[in-house]
Amino acid sequence: ACIVTPPIDTRAMSLLSGVRRRHVWRLILVRSLWVALASAIGCFYLDAVLQLGVRMRLALNAAAAGAVAATALLTWWRLNRTTARDKMLARLVECEHPELGNDLPNAIDFEGRLKGGHREAVSLALMQTGIERGAQSFEQVESLESLKPPTLRRESFVLVGVLAAWAVSAIIFYPWMFAEVPRFLSPFGDHPPYSPTRLVVAPAGAVVDYGKNITINVTARGRVPKDVSLVVVNPTEGQTTSIPMFKSEDGKYFQTIEDIRS
Repeated sequence: ACIVTPPIDTRAMSLLSGVRRRHVWRLILVRSLWVALASAIGCFYLDAVLQLGVRMRLALNAAAAGAVAATALLTWWRLNRTTARDKMLARLVECEHPELGNDLPNAIDFEGRLKGGHREAVSLALMQTGIERGAQSFEQVESLESLKPPTLRRESFVLVGVLAAWAVSAIIFYPWMFAEVPRFLSPFGDHPPYSPTRLVVAPAGAVVDYGKNITINVTARGRVPKDVSLVVVNPTEGQTTSIPMFKSEDGKYFQTIEDIRS
């Protein structure tokens, strides 16, 4: 006689594997995001305090990227390290639904024996009954919350907290955030380090005719300095000259460079 077994292996296990896989990738995304955002805040703080150079900022970028990659890989490896994935999933469901007993794990075990031809001392009828019972028990399962990694909910709250810290920093400490973000996104760009005093120089990129004059205006924002000096660099000789600027009004300074010949 030909005995047809319920396809519990392909039906139930594909469903359980899909649910588990989605939860694992969700945890990897959540954990990687909060690690990346927290690392960025740490890098910004170090740069604000130490005013790091290009190489150090590149090294911090690489270290943060390595930390995020290692976090993702270790999370994936830790949640998938098993030699019997089907039984692991069945045990997780069993923890949430103790009323199932060992029906689902037994059905998976029996079906594996039938497919592999290893029946040992267990009768074919007994294994068939165990598979049918497991299939019937699985039909009664309504919740698969146990397939979620136990830290997913907690780390979701951590991510929300880190995002809130970013939002607060962007609102309250916006000069600091706006100074640090471009320094790490474009380490080789012309992005000065953070300072509570921000100087806006005008005109920018001016072209001056030979022998003519130019007036440089500086507007100070934030913490107003007592004095401002204009540093002039002679590109041909490599010399620098510091010229005190005149204060026109509170937070505004000017200086005129006359007879420009180089």
